[in-house]
This record gives sequence, C-alpha cells and structure tokens, in this order.
Amino acid sequence: VNIDLDTDNELQCSDTSFVLDVTVADSILLSTLQFSVNWDSSVLEFCRVVPSGNPNPMDDADYSGIVDDSTLIKKGQIGYLFSDFQNARKFDQDELLFSIEFKILDNSASTTISCGDDPNAPEASREGELVDFNCMELTLNFDEDNEPPMVQFCPQDITAFADDNCMATVNYPTPLFMDNCDGMDLTGTLTSGFSSGSSFNQGTTVIRYEYEDNADNGPAVCSFTVTVLDTIPPEVSCMDATIYLD
Repeated sequence: VNIDLDTDNELQCSDTSFVLDVTVADSILLSTLQFSVNWDSSVLEFCRVVPSGNPNPMDDADYSGIVDDSTLIKKGQIGYLFSDFQNARKFDQDELLFSIEFKILDNSASTTISCGDDPNAPEASREGELVDFNCMELTLNFDEDNEPPMVQFCPQDITAFADDNCMATVNYPTPLFMDNCDGMDLTGTLTSGFSSGSSFNQGTTVIRYEYEDNADNGPAVCSFTVTVLDTIPPEVSCMDATIYLD
C-alpha cells in the first residue's frame, strides 16, 4: 500500500496556513492499516483534522480513525488506525483518508512531513498477512522572498519653536512600513536623530527610520527633518551707572 501526502509544495511566504491531504494511492484490500504523520512542531502548528467529506465506508469496522493524543500532537505527531479482522476492506485509488490543517509558524526555511514510527508504526495487512507499506515524505518549500519592504507612512518635515532654553519638545507620528511577507503597520528602527517626545536643539535635525524584512531585504527608509526656530527676540538689559569726577 502506498500512502501519499499531498499539498501545494510551493507555498508563498505570505501564506499563513495550508491543508495536507492523506490519501491511499492505489486500489487495495486491507484488514488493517496504521501509520503516523510527523512534522516539525517549531515550523508547523496543528489546527484540526479536516473531514474528507466522503461517506465513511468503515462504520462497521472494528476501529477506524485518528489517534488523537494532544501531547503527541504538540510534539508534531498524529496517528491513523484502521482494523477489521472479519472482512478485508477495499480502499479505492486516491481515496482521501483524512486531511490536516496546519498553521505556518516559520516560513523562512523548508520543512518535511513524513510517515514516522510514533505513535503508530507503519503497517498494513490483509487476512493476517503483512502488506508492503510505503510513504514518501513531503518537503514543503516556501518561495524565496526577494521583494524589499516599502514605506507605508512617513511624517512630513516638522517645524517647532524654541522655548527660553532654545529647545523644543517635539512629538511626531510613528513611521510605518509594509512588506509582502511580514505584513502591514511595521515599525522600523531609529537610526538617526531623536525619538518622538524628545527635546530638540535649535536648528535642523534629520530623523531617519529603517526597516529590513525577515529575509534581510531592504532597508526601506523614512527620513524627515525637525527644525526648531528661535522666534524670541533678544532683550536689552540696561543698568544705571554713577560716575564720580576728580
């Protein structure tokens, strides 16, 4: 018996989830069928088992279904078990056994889904005799991200007026960036100037924010100026003086 693990193996970096289909590749009579699906839990998070939508021809079987163990699922393991020792059951070619919906936790590298040994060792039989079991592992390749981030919002140049200490406290809106993979409303890193709410000296200060995406594309740059003007006129301070002549 050949078990296929199928999905779109060219996932986009912006994808957040996908569905894995587990099917029987060939038409075959079986009395028992058991195997496990294993994945890297640091890359993929189990969401749920998706019903096949097909009528279940195994309702009269001794046992059929998913070995649902939350502890094993957290480790990246789930088992399938079918057994009917009274009557061998015909599995149709390309029959969908079940599907698993996964959430993508890390799309920075490829990952592999396979038929492992835990919790159920791969095995199939017909009327007491073992049947060869095969399951090709599936490698998921996320498309490489070569697209640089962009500036979503950058403040305009700002003019403020100095106080008696020739300084001004300036508040400005947060620059925002966007990226095809990282998403929207991303905050960058201040690389020049002062943060919002700081005291600025008289004159012009260049504020520069940068953002690099998780694939090291960029940086996208937001740059604007804060100019502090001195509008307070000078004051004359005079003192009376008394002069004594010889």
